[in-house]
Amino acid sequence: MNDKELGFDALETADDEEIRRIAADCPASPEEKERMFKLSRKIYNERTNESNEAHADEVSGVEQYKKPIWQKIVSLAAALALVAGLGTGGYMLLRHEKWEPLIDVSEERLPESNYTFGDLNNGTEADNAEAEKIEMLDFTAMNAELAKEQLKIRGLNCEVIKQSSSEVLPNYVIRTEPEAGTELKQGDTVILYVSMGSEGENVTVDDYIGKMAEDASIMAGYKNFKVYTYEIPSNEPQGTVVEQYPAAGNEAVSGGNVTLFTSKGGYTAGEITYKFIVPDDINGRYAVDFIWTDGDGITKVESSGNFVLPEYGNVVLTEISGKGNGCEATAYLTNLENNKKAELGHYILDFDKGDYTVIDEDIEGAFEAIK
Repeated sequence: MNDKELGFDALETADDEEIRRIAADCPASPEEKERMFKLSRKIYNERTNESNEAHADEVSGVEQYKKPIWQKIVSLAAALALVAGLGTGGYMLLRHEKWEPLIDVSEERLPESNYTFGDLNNGTEADNAEAEKIEMLDFTAMNAELAKEQLKIRGLNCEVIKQSSSEVLPNYVIRTEPEAGTELKQGDTVILYVSMGSEGENVTVDDYIGKMAEDASIMAGYKNFKVYTYEIPSNEPQGTVVEQYPAAGNEAVSGGNVTLFTSKGGYTAGEITYKFIVPDDINGRYAVDFIWTDGDGITKVESSGNFVLPEYGNVVLTEISGKGNGCEATAYLTNLENNKKAELGHYILDFDKGDYTVIDEDIEGAFEAIK
């Protein structure tokens, strides 16, 4: 027997349950099974007629019953075609009393399919995956880590490109490629352009006066400034920015410092908070001393105590207590490492209001004089 011939002796003794089980396991499509069924029945009828003519004398007077084997063949035609490796055309039985090789009917072939024979899905899953579209979301101004997680959930790949930006907060998305609204499919790659701030560039300092400290800090952060906040006496609502450094409109290097002074929510009579901004690149141990004459004509001295720079911070705050108003005061800066001293400035102190006025002041000059 060659690879296109197959005997069916086993079918003659197989019961109905076995026939149904084998047929049910056949992976052929309903159209293939119907086609095999018709071919099988045609060949069986032809062979049955030949057999009846050849054995007419033998059955005279006696009726011999044998369950038509073609019914079994019809049920099994599609399954046996696969088992024998005969392709989608299949083979049919020649006769029911004595099993002979099947006729090769492979010329009658079904239309070729793009899918593997026996694939019960017939490509449905692949078609669905191909057809499923994913709409690109708008990730602009979203935290980059959150955007990456959202893309992963939606089955999309992600590539991150860092860019300088003076408008978008560092590690937030500037834009995407493709843009929002574009139709994608699973496995596509989305490029996230992520801000790394505008470090090294000169940017214009915004006006933070009158804003709440939290809002002002966020605004300054968009330009990659490092924000320092200090409370000072003021009649403005507590937490409101009342002073800033650098002043609004000035140019400053992105990545540098911005200092915000916020209101304590009022003044305390008899107490004044003196402050100044420390110039960049100052190192060492220093002290500030105030000398003035109070309302009673008594000379007073108030010291800030020692402070080490740059660890202390970029602002020096000194609390001065006294009474009266219109008190003239002079501030001195001392380098405690070499005991050199220089004037910081001259001021009018108003203890009744808890405030002071600057007459003149040279912070950078004082530090330079005591190096």
